Amino acid sequence: MNIKSNYVINVCTAAILPEFKKEGAKALVIETNDQFYVSKSPSQIVENSLLQYGSNLSGARRSSQHFLGQIRRPPIMICSKLDIFFYTSTAMKNHEAVWISAAHTKQIKNMHNKRSRICFLNGDHIEIDGKFKSIQSYYHRCLELKKIQIEAIIGNQKESSKEGQYHLDQRTSLFFVKDPASLSYNISEVV
Repeated sequence: MNIKSNYVINVCTAAILPEFKKEGAKALVIETNDQFYVSKSPSQIVENSLLQYGSNLSGARRSSQHFLGQIRRPPIMICSKLDIFFYTSTAMKNHEAVWISAAHTKQIKNMHNKRSRICFLNGDHIEIDGKFKSIQSYYHRCLELKKIQIEAIIGNQKESSKEGQYHLDQRTSLFFVKDPASLSYNISEVV
């Protein structure tokens, strides 16, 4: 497998993992139909990608905390127009942090020994260090940030014919559905 010198996160990017074994590589990128090594670290790839889309990691982090509060490990919006939102397995500064795309995450499963399995929409999966409840919490925060961004973009316009439903991802039938009783949103499949 060749090593790319640079990489920009795109709609096909499912995950970026740190790479410590392959000489010359610092990251393994998993896309929908491909995997390859990159000579930059995951955080360098994220920072470079944010710059390409007109932001930076510090600004994206501050933006997330503005919307979600002063939380640890905030999700990062790479590009809202392209539906690129990422969450991490551990602190962003940790060289072992795995960056995971919310749009490609289908399910998170609990494994033993404080590990979790991230199942992707294309059927692939990765196993990472991190407790199931923690990883699931980071994923849900990412979806919350995405919901806030969608509401900001569409304002009073509705993307669906039913009031209180907002399309989560154009490639799936998942919607944010407003629960009138609690005034909160849930993610559900609408057919």
